[in-house]
Amino acid sequence: MFHKKFLKIMLFFLIPICSISIAKEVNKAIDMGKYTFGVIKRLNEETSEEYLKHFITPEDYRTLAENEKIDISLRNQMSSSTKDYLNNFLYKSYHQVKKSGKKVNINWNKIKYKDYTYLIENHKGLDSYVGTLYITYKDKEYKIEVSSLLIDNSFKLVNISFFGN
Repeated sequence: MFHKKFLKIMLFFLIPICSISIAKEVNKAIDMGKYTFGVIKRLNEETSEEYLKHFITPEDYRTLAENEKIDISLRNQMSSSTKDYLNNFLYKSYHQVKKSGKKVNINWNKIKYKDYTYLIENHKGLDSYVGTLYITYKDKEYKIEVSSLLIDNSFKLVNISFFGN
């Protein structure tokens, strides 16, 4: 009897935790859509510091900078990216997305995934994955621009921008 109650209590707490977890690693470009959806769906709950953890790091940029196929000027920029610079950029992105969503009264917890498309753009030898995430909220469709990079066989989120419908 005690074991059944304990099991029910544990499941009560574990199921919600498991259902809102976000994958740590994305191995296919097309999966960045669902990854990003998981990130923005939690915008109401996450602080800006928690939000930053879903994005590329200065260490990731330094790893990319080792790729000799990328133009030297771009490699130098990437290798000199500081944590403060990157965090400031992402902090602004976080507030822009929240503010834009607030203007159209989006409750991020209640959005629904619709689709994700992307293109590969090459700039100075660096392949950048630029995608559009389509979500719905209260029967309206909205677009979110997603930028990501492939680093060591794993895609890293670079930026999210909310463009409404």
